[in-house]
Amino acid sequence: MEHVENYQIKSQRLIKASEMLIAGNFYDSSLHCSYYGVLQTATYLLLRYDYNGFDELKKTFAISNTKSKGSHQVIWSAIKHRAKRTRDRKALLKINNDIITLKQMREDADYSANMADEDTARGASRLAKDLITTLEEFYR
Repeated sequence: MEHVENYQIKSQRLIKASEMLIAGNFYDSSLHCSYYGVLQTATYLLLRYDYNGFDELKKTFAISNTKSKGSHQVIWSAIKHRAKRTRDRKALLKINNDIITLKQMREDADYSANMADEDTARGASRLAKDLITTLEEFYR
C-alpha cells in the first residue's frame, strides 16, 4: 500500500512553496505550485478514502475510454464523481469551475509567453486554498 499521507505532505509543501515564490516575485512558478498543491490533496483524499492505490483509481476512470487518460484527468474525474454523490449541485459546479480556472492559470503560466503578475499569483493561491478546504469538507 502506498504511503498516502505523503500526498498530503506534498500538498502542504507545495502551498507553502507557492507563498514563498510569491514573496520572491516568482509568480509563474507560484501558479504551478498552487495547482499541484490541490492535485496532491485530491490524490490523498481519493486514495485514503475511496481507492486502494493509484492503479485501482486509474482503472476505474480509464475503463470507459479506449484511449489512456492522463493522471490529472483521472484524478479530476474521480473527484467530480465523488462530488456528484453528495447531490450538492452548487458545490459540484464550484469545484468544477475552480479546477478548470486553476488548471488554466497553471497551463498559461507553464506553456505561454505571458508572465503572471502578483495579483494573479495571489488569486491562484487563495483559490487553491479554498479548493483544498472544499475538497476536505467532502470527506468529513
